[in-house]
Amino acid sequence: MKDVPHWSGLNLSKRVELVKSPFEEIYEVNYPQLSWYVHSGMTGIVNLKAETFTLICGCAFKLAADAYWEVLMTMIRKLKISKANEKIEGKLKAAKMLPFTDTPEEGEQLLRALTQ
Repeated sequence: MKDVPHWSGLNLSKRVELVKSPFEEIYEVNYPQLSWYVHSGMTGIVNLKAETFTLICGCAFKLAADAYWEVLMTMIRKLKISKANEKIEGKLKAAKMLPFTDTPEEGEQLLRALTQ
């Protein structure tokens, strides 16, 4: 199978070098493991217990959410979005924590605390 080049002309490791931390750590720590599960075919998962597979999926979902958070925060900072909305980082933090509130009032209190 022929490799499809990235539009930047850089491979993944070179792109990671450009964006630096925390993406370098994600690439060094998590990428090899995830690559194994994806590219090993059934070999990587065939003999796993269902509970183990569930844990692996949970780790991958958490990594995806954490990486998404980092991408959003990086974009907010690099594009200086806070100049247009000074509360944007607090709102993003509130959105991340909102599922852990029990009532709409707690959610509103959280948003106020993080955007003051």
